Amino acid sequence: MFKLTDLFPKPTAGQAPEAAPGKEEPRIELPPLFESPEPCEFPSQGGFTPDLDFGRYWRLNYSLLSAEERKAYEDMETAIRRGFSSVQVKLPPDNARLMNIAKSLIEDNWSLFYVDTSITVVTEPGRVDVCFRYNRFREEREKHLEQMKEVARNVFETRVKGCSTAYEAEMAIHDWIIENVKYDSTDPELSHSPLGPLLYGKGVCEGISEAFCFLACSCGLKVAMASGKLRSGNHRWNVIELDGERYHLDVTSDLSGLHAYFNCSDKTIGRSHSGFKRFGCNSDRLNYYVLNGARFVNACDATSFIRDNSAAGAMFEFMVENGVMPQEVTRIVRTGAGGHVTVTTTHVDHRYYRVIVR
Repeated sequence: MFKLTDLFPKPTAGQAPEAAPGKEEPRIELPPLFESPEPCEFPSQGGFTPDLDFGRYWRLNYSLLSAEERKAYEDMETAIRRGFSSVQVKLPPDNARLMNIAKSLIEDNWSLFYVDTSITVVTEPGRVDVCFRYNRFREEREKHLEQMKEVARNVFETRVKGCSTAYEAEMAIHDWIIENVKYDSTDPELSHSPLGPLLYGKGVCEGISEAFCFLACSCGLKVAMASGKLRSGNHRWNVIELDGERYHLDVTSDLSGLHAYFNCSDKTIGRSHSGFKRFGCNSDRLNYYVLNGARFVNACDATSFIRDNSAAGAMFEFMVENGVMPQEVTRIVRTGAGGHVTVTTTHVDHRYYRVIVR
C-alpha cells in the first residue's frame, strides 16, 4: 500500500530538495485513480425522468465545510482513490475536526465502500497526516463495484424506470430495500458496506444507507448520508432533496415494513434521532403520512381514519404523534370492521402503525 510520503519523501533537516546537476528529475508515476462518481448538480426534479448513471454523487456534507476543510476533503478523496494509506493535510492536528471531514467525504461519496470512516491522525513538526484504514473489499473493489451496478440495473428496470416523479422513484427504491434486506450484523465488514444489503440481503444502518444512496443517485435522485444517534446508539441514514426541499429518510428503521421515517423534517425525526447536522430539513410536506392524510396528533383524532380503513382484507398505515397503545388500535379496527376479524398491528414507538385486517 502506498503512502504519499513514499512518493514525495521529506528532505533531510536543513536541506532543500535539489535535482542533480545536468540530470532530469525522474518522473513519478502515480497509481491510477479508482473509478468514482463526480460531484454534480442533479437535474431539476420538477420534470423528473428516471435515468441510470453511475457517475454522480451529491456533496451535501461538503457544503457545510469551510474552504480549507473542503481542500482537505478533496485531498483525502484523491488519496483514497489512489489507494494511499495516508495524506498530508494543511490543517491543525484536531482529531475531531479531521474526523468530521473524513465522515463528510464517506457520507457523500457512495463509491468509497472499501475504506472505513475511522482515521488516525499522525503529527510531526510542521506536518499533519491523516491515515486511512481499508477493509477487505479494497483489493477487488472493481469487481464489487460491477456487482453493485448489476443490482442497480435490475432495480432500475423493475422498479424505477416507470416512475413519473422523484417521490415515486424514492418510494420504489425504499420499498425494494425493505422487501429484500434484513438487519444482520454477524459479518461486521460486510454489513457495514453496501455490498451486504445489495448482494446478500443483509446489513446494518451504515451499509443500508450507503446502498440506498448508491441506488438513488444512480437513478437520478439527489441523496447523501447523515449520521447521529438513534436513541442512545450511533446511527446513519439518508437525506434527500425533492422539489427544492430536503428530508430525512431512515430506511434501516423502516425494515419492519413501515414508512415511519419516510421524508421527515428535523423536528419530526428529532423525536427519536439526535446529534445530526442541520441540513435545512424544515418541511414535512412530502412526509409519507402527511401526503396520505394519515398523520394525527392524538388517538381520538385518528379514530375515524382507522374505522374507515378497517374493512376485511385491508392494510394501511398511520401515525399518531402522541402515541397510542396497540390494544386501542385493535379495538377501533374491530369496531370499524363491524365483526370478528383478525387484526395484526406492527408499530414503532407506539406512534407509527401498520394494520392488517383479515
